Amino acid sequence: MSDDLLYELNYSLQSSHNLIDSLLSCDGVIKPLSLEDIEKIDKHSSLEILRALYVCKGFGIADIDLSNQQAKYQSSFYLSFCDRKKISDEYLEARKALYKSVASLKTSLQEQQIKENQRLSSMEYKEREREKRRLQREQEREYIQEKPQIFEGDWGKIIFLDTEQNLSNLIHIHSNKCDIFTKS
Repeated sequence: MSDDLLYELNYSLQSSHNLIDSLLSCDGVIKPLSLEDIEKIDKHSSLEILRALYVCKGFGIADIDLSNQQAKYQSSFYLSFCDRKKISDEYLEARKALYKSVASLKTSLQEQQIKENQRLSSMEYKEREREKRRLQREQEREYIQEKPQIFEGDWGKIIFLDTEQNLSNLIHIHSNKCDIFTKS
C-alpha cells in the first residue's frame, strides 16, 4: 500500500511544488476506505472518494481540489467522473464490483508472494539465486509477449486489454455479468 499511497499523494498534489510542505501544512488528508464505504458511494460523493473507487485504492486523499488539476490533464478519471450528470448508477455499480474484485485479487497476489518468499527462503543460497533468475526471465518473457493478462478467482475474472494493467481498459466478468471498461 505504501507505493500506492506515494503515487496517489504525488498525483493529487501535483500542482504543489513541494510534496512534503503540502503534507505538513495539511493540504491533504488521507481517508481510509472500507468495503462498506465503497458500497455507499454515489454520484454525489466527493471527487476524492470517486477517484479512490476509480483506481481501486483503499484510501482517498481529501481536501484537495482535484477538479482544477484534472481539467488541465483530461485524464480518464476526469472524463469519467467530473461531469456528474454523465455518471450512471449502472456504471457506479460496475465500478464497485470491479473494486471488490481488484481488492480480492490484490489479497490473493499478496498471499502468493508471501508463499513464494517462504519457499525461496527455505532454499540454499545458490539454488535460491538460480530460482530468482529463472522467475525473472519468465516474467520478462510474459511481458515481452504483450498478451492480455487474465486473472481469475472465486470473485470472477479480469482480463486486462493492455500490458499496463490499466483499470480503464479491461473486461470484468462477475456474478453472471460482463462489464467492459475502455479508454475514452
